[in-house]
Amino acid sequence: MESTLGAIETNTTILSMDEPCFYYAELAKQSENKSGFHRYACIWVIRNDKEFQADVDMGSIEGVDDQFFQIVPDFPNETVGEVMDIADQVRVKHLRKFLNFEPPELTNRFQGVMEEKQKHVRQFKKNQDVYGGDVGQYVRLQE
Repeated sequence: MESTLGAIETNTTILSMDEPCFYYAELAKQSENKSGFHRYACIWVIRNDKEFQADVDMGSIEGVDDQFFQIVPDFPNETVGEVMDIADQVRVKHLRKFLNFEPPELTNRFQGVMEEKQKHVRQFKKNQDVYGGDVGQYVRLQE
């Protein structure tokens, strides 16, 4: 039984996000209607020992820098959906660098909100009495 790896067997238009991904690349290709070059996500999967390629048109490359990349996933452990998430992160990271944009300190904001919430919870517990047994609890707020 010969392996067909190394040669693209056929193109496909159907991909499952849970399907193991063999290779992912974003590159410029001539659009299907020959109207110019578009950015394509080229996704390779293996089904029944045959390579299948899906090309996803991501739109015109006009006004977009030429940052194209490839991802070689940990086949068969990474799925199409996981690799597409990684590609989104690569694109966003590059866009931030290209636009010289630094995101706000969300981690510090989140920690500040959580500390404030904990402060209110501690204050609430300090101002209440709790009575109860196995059936449930009754809470009486002190005035």
